[in-house]
Amino acid sequence: MPIYEYECPECKKRFSELVGMNANNPRCPNCNSEKTRKLVSKISGITGGNNMNSSSGGKSSCGSCTSNSCGTCGL
Repeated sequence: MPIYEYECPECKKRFSELVGMNANNPRCPNCNSEKTRKLVSKISGITGGNNMNSSSGGKSSCGSCTSNSCGTCGL
C-alpha cells in the first residue's frame, strides 16, 4: 500500500497516511475532520548503475530524456 500526503483545510495540518489506492481520504489526526484532501507529492527512486559523480558536474540523466537537466526528474 502506498503512503499518501494529505492536508486538512480546517486546521491546515499536513500528514502522511498508509492507505489502499481506492480508500477514502482519512480523517485529520489533529481535528478529526473528514474534509482532508490528497496532496500531489514528489516521488523518488533509486536505480542501479547510476553514477551521480559522473563527469557532467555530478548530475546524470534520468533515462527518460537526453538532457542532464530536463526538470522532469529533478536532476
